[in-house]
Amino acid sequence: MTIAADLRLGTKPAAVVTEEIIPGLVWGIRCAGNAVRPVDGPIIGPGPGEWIWLHFNLADMRARAWLSECGLAPRPGIARLLDGDEVQQLAPAGDCVAGVFFDLVHDFDRATEEFGLVRFAATEKMLITGRRRALSSVEAVRQRIESGQRYASPAELVAAIVEQIAATIDGTVEALANEIDRVEDTILKEGDPEDRVRLGHARLTSVRVHRRLNALRSLFRRVAASTDTGLMATFRAPAASLTQRLDELDHEVIELRDRSRLLQEELGARVAEQTNRHLRLLAVLTALFLPPTLIAGLLGMNLDGAPFSTSAHGFWIAVAAVVLSSIATLLGLRWAGVFR
Repeated sequence: MTIAADLRLGTKPAAVVTEEIIPGLVWGIRCAGNAVRPVDGPIIGPGPGEWIWLHFNLADMRARAWLSECGLAPRPGIARLLDGDEVQQLAPAGDCVAGVFFDLVHDFDRATEEFGLVRFAATEKMLITGRRRALSSVEAVRQRIESGQRYASPAELVAAIVEQIAATIDGTVEALANEIDRVEDTILKEGDPEDRVRLGHARLTSVRVHRRLNALRSLFRRVAASTDTGLMATFRAPAASLTQRLDELDHEVIELRDRSRLLQEELGARVAEQTNRHLRLLAVLTALFLPPTLIAGLLGMNLDGAPFSTSAHGFWIAVAAVVLSSIATLLGLRWAGVFR
């Protein structure tokens, strides 16, 4: 993504300055207590009581080359940051902690239903994050910092990003729930041909969200139960609360998934019932017109000896025979219970 595009997403003007020095840098923030200022020059190591957040556009190959040589974090952490693996993870990487989380893609002023990945490498004084497409939760946390929210450490900021991911997904789940409620009301009334499309979209989205949420909550559950020491231990406390939050959210997603599946089945049953009624009507009409067709075929043969061919009332006799045959067929169908 270009710098101009990043500015449309709300990136501070300092990103343009740093772009000339650090390729692919979307924004850089220095945090020292309640003081926050943008990184507006060459990266200098954090001072006492200070830590730095650098966010990169990993679609920029220059940024990848710069990160691989920058030395801002241990090489195992940078390697995880630049890795193309799409599996969500949070694990020690040398003297730092590296991870990959899913997030919803950010489209100007709203979150879409497309998924992206935020990658990070964190030390005690440095947090380096990267993405290929603008992500909603990362952008929301940056805006929160600009509004006055403060985080004491990179670990706390990572936890805030995951919490924001949960909040963003919560908004998506609420929108899906409202959509399913509308579809359910429509199905219970008269039905709408578009209901199948809406339910299919809701079910697909809930399945995709559940798949990613399940992986993320399992990840934090393992972190909360781990006995790792050092920097990894700083993620243990927030992991416990995040696990509970993600569990609750995943239960809501599962409920939506099951509701959409049940409504799809009910809608399918209604469509099948309607189709059966149409086929039944078609079968009855076919049965009613079969005897007249047979009579008309027999009397229409151009052969000697055809009945009523010499009678002045032959046509009306044939019409009467056709009508009587249809009536007889109808009475036979009613006797057989077809119309019950």
